[in-house]
Amino acid sequence: GKVEAEFTLLTAEEAEKTPVGKAREGPQPLDEPNRPKTSFLWFTSPWKTFRYVIWLNFKWTIIISLIIFIFIVFLLLGLWSLPGEFIRQISSKVFNTNGGKK
Repeated sequence: GKVEAEFTLLTAEEAEKTPVGKAREGPQPLDEPNRPKTSFLWFTSPWKTFRYVIWLNFKWTIIISLIIFIFIVFLLLGLWSLPGEFIRQISSKVFNTNGGKK
């Protein structure tokens, strides 16, 4: 950072009248810096990166994509088990069995 310094040359008489540090006011506290919430290093906190950069911009895209993905998974699971169920129904009618049920 920068340092600002102020020097004043005084005569010996003036220096005796106002000794160093006694004629001055104390240091003024600085205001708190206005730091945005997104001031972080992305590689030290990947969850903050996801939250502030990705989630805020693509929230609805992510939610809709997850819903579509879950729907497709359930649809594929249903289609996967459907042929087995058809075979079980047909074989139970053809062979007059309950399909292993009591």
